[in-house]
Amino acid sequence: YGRLFTVVVAIFGIGCLSYLFSTLVAVLVDADFNAGLRIKRMEKDISKLSGHYIVCGIGRVGSNVASELTKTQRQYVVIEEDRKALDSWLERHPHCLHLHNDAADDDALKQAGVERAAGVFAVTADDSHNLMVSMSVKLINPKARVVVRLHDIRNSRKARKAGADEVVSPDFTGGMRIASAMV
Repeated sequence: YGRLFTVVVAIFGIGCLSYLFSTLVAVLVDADFNAGLRIKRMEKDISKLSGHYIVCGIGRVGSNVASELTKTQRQYVVIEEDRKALDSWLERHPHCLHLHNDAADDDALKQAGVERAAGVFAVTADDSHNLMVSMSVKLINPKARVVVRLHDIRNSRKARKAGADEVVSPDFTGGMRIASAMV
């Protein structure tokens, strides 16, 4: 009986380890496969868009822009290079069409459908990056309206030369509004 018991325990142990290993492999493969399918589905959904908006940068200003677009039921695509900022946005808006990429990259803009877009918001935290986004957009789609965020209002002439249709400086506008509220 001792040998029979040992054989049963051995078979049971091998079976459990095999099941555990196959389950672990299935979970890993399934997660990677599902992520791939989600990306393909999102790319397909983006390719169907026309007259939509592209939000380049989903930080403090970009998230407010995207929230307003959501409230007014306008279609948009977010392009964000910072994975942490993008993940934070996606936690609150899991069905948002998005690209984890550099918005100044022509391929990323084309993947977001800039050729068919009505407008682009260049609202990253970096003025020079926003100027590059503006220039790239206008080279690909001169008809798209481009709104650029700038920290330094002195860069507004450069932004206009780079193709920006509108220039907004939250720092300048906020300061003026605060002063106006006081006096």
